[in-house]
Amino acid sequence: MIDKESEDTTVDTTGLEIPRGHGEAILVVDDEAAVLRVAQKTLAQAGYTVLTAKDPERALDLFQVHHGDIYLLLIDVVMPEMSGKELAEAIEAIRPNTKMLFMSGYTSIKRLQHRVLEADVRFIRKPFTSERLTRKVWEVLNTGEW
Repeated sequence: MIDKESEDTTVDTTGLEIPRGHGEAILVVDDEAAVLRVAQKTLAQAGYTVLTAKDPERALDLFQVHHGDIYLLLIDVVMPEMSGKELAEAIEAIRPNTKMLFMSGYTSIKRLQHRVLEADVRFIRKPFTSERLTRKVWEVLNTGEW
């Protein structure tokens, strides 16, 4: 089941505390520099340690040489050279049960699902707000099923 984001991103969350991380390392992989900057700044301000990679090859290198656990991969679904799904499979081969959160700017989740994702993934639609990204990352990290 795809964890669908609501089409309405104007939900009033005034007064709700945004959950904070405790230094958990997150690897963000996206071929768009602007997305990497926003995700890095947002997640660092929320208390996470953030590594970024502009392509899957660099992500694999970082994943293998990083000292300590990388708790979550935030991966763009569609990238040149290797899809997010292929990168996730390569990471799973190195460290099974690594938590993943996929992101994409595609407007049709059904079309995206048929192209590169399986039914049981965590997903956030781009563009996202800082609050929505922070909440989604916290949710994925704090779900015991993954």
